[in-house]
This record gives sequence, C-alpha cells and structure tokens, in this order.
Amino acid sequence: MKKKFEMSISESDKKLLIIFLAICLLAASYFFVFSKGMSKAQDIEDKNTQKEQKVMELQSKIAREVTIRKETEELKEKEEELKDKYPNDMTEEKAMSIIRDIESKMDFKTTQIAFVKGNNAGQNAYAAQSSESGDSESDTTSSGNGAASAGTAGRYMEVTIVYKASYKGLKKFNEYVNKYSDRMTIPSINATLDDATGKLAGTATVDMYYLPVDGKDYKAPTVNGVTDGTKNVFGSK
Repeated sequence: MKKKFEMSISESDKKLLIIFLAICLLAASYFFVFSKGMSKAQDIEDKNTQKEQKVMELQSKIAREVTIRKETEELKEKEEELKDKYPNDMTEEKAMSIIRDIESKMDFKTTQIAFVKGNNAGQNAYAAQSSESGDSESDTTSSGNGAASAGTAGRYMEVTIVYKASYKGLKKFNEYVNKYSDRMTIPSINATLDDATGKLAGTATVDMYYLPVDGKDYKAPTVNGVTDGTKNVFGSK
C-alpha cells in the first residue's frame, strides 16, 4: 500500500520563497532586458554626442564665414602686391641697361660682366637692409631692397661685376641698388685701393629678382643714346 508524501510549508517559508523568486525575476530582467537597454541607450548617447560636436563645428564655420572670406580677399590682395613688386622676367638686355644707367650717374665703371640666370630665389633670400661699403682693402657685404621669399616661385639673375670706382661712387652704387624699383640685392662685394689711381677696384655680385607670372608681359628696357640705321653702325661719327 502506497503512502502519499506530504510536505507542509509554513507561512514564513512561503514568504521567503516568494521573495527569492522575486529576486530571481529581478536579476533575470536586469541581465536580459535592462542591461541590453542600457547598452543601446549608451550607444545612442555616444552617437548624439558626436552629432552635437559636428553641429557645433558647422556652426563655428558658419560664424567664421565672413572672417574667412575677408582673410581670403586680403591674401589675394597681398599676392597681387607681391606680383607687382617684381618684374615678370630679367634678361641680360635689361641687366645691361641697369648697369649703363649706373655708369652714367656715378663714378662707377665696369670692366667685366657675367650673367647666371634662373636661380631659385628660395635658396638665396636675403633680408632687406641697407649698408654702405667698407673702407679700402676690406671685404664688405650689403643687401638691397628685398628678395623674393622662399614661399614664392621667384627667381633671380646673378650678375657678377668687375668694377673700378671712387669711394663716393661705390657708396652711390650701393644706394642705387637699395632704392631701385625692381628688387635687387648685393650679397657680396669686395674693394681694394689702387694706389696708382687712388680709386677702388673689386668685384660685386648683384642678384636681380623676377617673378614669372602668367598674363604679365615682359617690359623691355628703353635704351637711349643708340643711333638707329645702317649708315653709321658702330657710331663712329
């Protein structure tokens, strides 16, 4: 004969069991529902933060639009000013006309001239400063009225001059280069006193700068005092 197994549970045990089951349900809901929801909420919050940053960047750019346009216009104006300061090209013809002009205005005569064209101005950009040539039997260095900066596509023709001049003529030569409308510099110059003539003799290097620009024409120098025609080719009469 089988006996039924009966287990009696007290009221306090029932309450404890109900509380335990409730805790299990809460734990299950947290791990399987709430934690996933929190993870998604965090992802959404991160995306919203990124979008807010982009919105702030766009708003900042919009606010600076007027300033950026103004700065761009100023840069364009400076670029045009820079182009106007330099000739479009420098030729031997123009360099010779400058040297002839120097000889006609001061006691400064050249005996030899050499030209080297196409040098990159970025490798030889001298500071714009004025200096006078030194005493006899001494080497002096001076620079003219500015060179093209390294950031531009500027170039220069190196003109080496063997000269004879008085001390006053050498000073005027330096001033002429400093004040000339086109950009020139004197990176090196030396002078030695000639006891026989009482004048200075030496070698000077003049860098003549130019800035090749599309749409800007080369201006040939005006040469005065040269007779045209074929009857007196060498100007002997």
